Amino acid sequence: MALRDEFQRADVLDSLSWVGMTLDARVAKLASLYLKEESAISGASRRYKGPTYGTVGVFVRSLLTPARGEGKLTYERVLDELPRQRKIQEDRAKTPAWKWTKRSVKKRRNAVAAHRFTIWETDWRKRKTKTSPNCVGITKFADATLIVDGGGYSTSPRIWMLDRATKKEKVVVLEGDRLSSINGALLRLTPKKALRGALSGWPIRFDFIAEAFEIDGELVPWKKVRRIYHGDQVHHTEIKPKREVR
Repeated sequence: MALRDEFQRADVLDSLSWVGMTLDARVAKLASLYLKEESAISGASRRYKGPTYGTVGVFVRSLLTPARGEGKLTYERVLDELPRQRKIQEDRAKTPAWKWTKRSVKKRRNAVAAHRFTIWETDWRKRKTKTSPNCVGITKFADATLIVDGGGYSTSPRIWMLDRATKKEKVVVLEGDRLSSINGALLRLTPKKALRGALSGWPIRFDFIAEAFEIDGELVPWKKVRRIYHGDQVHHTEIKPKREVR
């Protein structure tokens, strides 16, 4: 099996997850992932003697389609970044893991989510009770930090967002059934034009303030949004709020 057969080109969902990252962050992550997959890359390559522009290019294209004009630059920078990332991974391997890492990842995520936002359910007597979060992921996306709650049978999925520059918060409650991943939440939030652009190399920017994606200079509002809570409202979100007119 050839390397290109082992690492096939990325699809829309794969590419979308990289849209909000700066080039520097993207390069560092791609180099780290390359090293984690190096055994598979070596096995699928003929006479592999280490990373090359060619092997890096095939691997990168299996994860994302670089923006127009950024392909060659991305491959070269990932190749240059590999020694630094290799040293980081070697140093980490020598450091004993902290005891807290043995705790359930799910529990740690839910503890963080419960601190950042709350979800309330109102019974037939109009008594409110706080529901447990169902956090499926925490990540940095563009200039924001995201916590994705997958929702449940009666709870709408939602994304808590923090703009790291202004420290402003919001919770975007999404339409639709429960979600199981960050990518699934972003896919639901993202307009089709941005999805097409992610594979076509259009410049795409996540705009926290405008509540939209800027696609080749045009602002296109987020889609599948049920309601958006701002500021202190993030601690008073409803399990399934009424739809807001946007």
